[in-house]
Amino acid sequence: MRKHITYISVLACIVLSGCVSDCYVAQKALMGMVFYNKADNSERIFPLLAVKGVGSDSLLYNGASSSRLFLPLKANADTTRFECSYTDVIDSVTSYTYPFTITVAHTPMPQLISEECGCVMFQTLNEVSFQGDVSATWETVIYNPEVTNVEEDIHVQIYIP
Repeated sequence: MRKHITYISVLACIVLSGCVSDCYVAQKALMGMVFYNKADNSERIFPLLAVKGVGSDSLLYNGASSSRLFLPLKANADTTRFECSYTDVIDSVTSYTYPFTITVAHTPMPQLISEECGCVMFQTLNEVSFQGDVSATWETVIYNPEVTNVEEDIHVQIYIP
């Protein structure tokens, strides 16, 4: 009898492990932005970049040097705002911090990926704007309005004079 229980247990483990499936698909849809120098179309790297969502305490970027941002959009709203700043260090004594705000108008679209992975909230970008003295002359192009779960996909291009 004990031998039959062992066989049944092993068989049950094999059958049940065949039913377990992991999700290997990206579960978040992030809006990708890239900053360019307008004069030569090279990527513009911001030194000491800080980004956080308006109404959130957690920093998405803190002291990073980057020309690209990948930002989460609110799933239950049609507007998401981000408070940003970058710091130019002139020398060991002098530095300037430039604050600006990013406002994104978007339309949430829930997408069922699979039974194993569940739903992911895709977004359609309607408008992206910047507020702040430093961003007054920036040109924004929505390059790809469909924000899906493709990792490191670029959706918005910003050209800086």
